[in-house]
Amino acid sequence: MSRTKKLSKKEFVESTIDALNKELGGRHLPISIISKEQFDSVIDVITDAFQKDPAMIWLASEARDETNEVQQMIKYLCSWINRPILIRGKGIVIGVKDEGRGEIRHTASGTTLQNNNDRIVGAVSLLPSSQQNDSIIDVLSNALSLGIPPMHKSRWKKLYGPISAQRLDYTDILKKKQ
Repeated sequence: MSRTKKLSKKEFVESTIDALNKELGGRHLPISIISKEQFDSVIDVITDAFQKDPAMIWLASEARDETNEVQQMIKYLCSWINRPILIRGKGIVIGVKDEGRGEIRHTASGTTLQNNNDRIVGAVSLLPSSQQNDSIIDVLSNALSLGIPPMHKSRWKKLYGPISAQRLDYTDILKKKQ
């Protein structure tokens, strides 16, 4: 079996942009590489996308009926996974922006049309084969920046159920079996 060469980040970005341009065929679509300053917006979009994901529901165990607790856990996990890719620059995040369609907002003072040219409505994180997002530096950096998982915090333990933390630990086993 022959092994292919691992792509550097630069080669990865170039090949991704080439593939996108080829796919778009000269058409303009609101797709761009997202900067680390937009991390929170990306995490909000990804968190929203995983609200009904069976693995996330499984991790939340008994908290699945409590929307806020499930959302907190999903946001934490999505941040943990994506932070090394976007903030530490190990990969890239491709985002889809609203492209000026705007959004109707109903407020106490009336209805307005808000222009959301920069609002991210979709995102995908990509990591080149030469990178890993679980090095000791990634783990320490994430732990300092994000803290411990919500199901390990004393005030949340009851909400996530007695085995939620163990379920999170089991995800490491799944990763090793990949």
